[in-house]
Amino acid sequence: MMTTSDIPSNELLQNLGVEYQFRVTILEASQIPAEYEDIFCQFNFLHQHHEAYSTEPIKNHAKSGSSLSFSHVQNVSLKQNSTLKYS
Repeated sequence: MMTTSDIPSNELLQNLGVEYQFRVTILEASQIPAEYEDIFCQFNFLHQHHEAYSTEPIKNHAKSGSSLSFSHVQNVSLKQNSTLKYS
């Protein structure tokens, strides 16, 4: 993991306030037991462990062990500040 202390201060200052945008896509879940009726996926980022993102729940109509299609897209944006960590 690279932290802000690994970046030259002039480069860090040049990028302060720059907004970065990226997309998280969850295509499918696999090996879901048939006993689970409502399935959702929850995820978070290492630098924001206190904030979680989640898909809407979907019904599990699949047979046990087969794949379940999510096709979930989450757009995320953040502004660089002096505590931003890169991994």
